[in-house]
Amino acid sequence: MSKFKFLKISILLMVFFMFAKIYQHNYVIKLTYQKQRLEKATQKLYKKKQELLVAYYHAHGPEKLKKWACKENTMSPIVFSHVVTLTSI
Repeated sequence: MSKFKFLKISILLMVFFMFAKIYQHNYVIKLTYQKQRLEKATQKLYKKKQELLVAYYHAHGPEKLKKWACKENTMSPIVFSHVVTLTSI
């Protein structure tokens, strides 16, 4: 009698652990998709932020934009000697 009881308990435990492993795997997949969705949303928000910054600086005039570019991004102003013209012969 105890042999059958042990067999029943071991089979039930195996089935329980099998379903627990399947649940764990599905949960990991769900979290992976959620992470991908959040990363996409973050990229969209970053792109929108960049577009809004450009619009903001354009709204404040080209001179402020030029000053900001020279100060923040260490860009140099365009000198006429740097301009190259191409003409066809």
